[in-house]
Amino acid sequence: MKPTIDIIGRRGRFLLLFVAGIASLALIFSQWQPFFDRAYLYPVSWMATSLLDLIGIGTRLDADPLPLGFCLMVFETTTFRVIHECTGIFALLIFAAALFAYPAPIKQKLRGLLLGLPAFFAYSALRLVILGLVAHFQPTWIHFFHLYLMVLLNLGFLIFIWSIWVKGALRHD
Repeated sequence: MKPTIDIIGRRGRFLLLFVAGIASLALIFSQWQPFFDRAYLYPVSWMATSLLDLIGIGTRLDADPLPLGFCLMVFETTTFRVIHECTGIFALLIFAAALFAYPAPIKQKLRGLLLGLPAFFAYSALRLVILGLVAHFQPTWIHFFHLYLMVLLNLGFLIFIWSIWVKGALRHD
């Protein structure tokens, strides 16, 4: 039997599947954005608002602009316009694309998605809570936290969750 030549290799195959996954998920997101508004943006915003209220920072959630693709979290002196980028959904979509591009059994991939989704949801709500705390206690820092620190934390969380999943997927091979 003649050996087959693997032109693109495992890394190339992963990269192609990952790019195809990102493109597919971006298309799905753009076509179904109202669904993602109701199923992810609003619940993450609601959870963050509830947690901030629970710890004593009066916050009101205004979901009236949800059909326009955002919610408002209203504090005493600050209003957050919560859009999808604030909820970490794009990091979740990157996680899903990497998960399904990785060479593992479909059962492992589905398990990763079922565990990753609530992890990203909880992280995203916590991220908004942290921003709310910063806005309440140190409003001059909000720009730095929002544009720099939280973006790096998103990347770190994405890599952390995916690496945990890969380690588990390798163990179950």
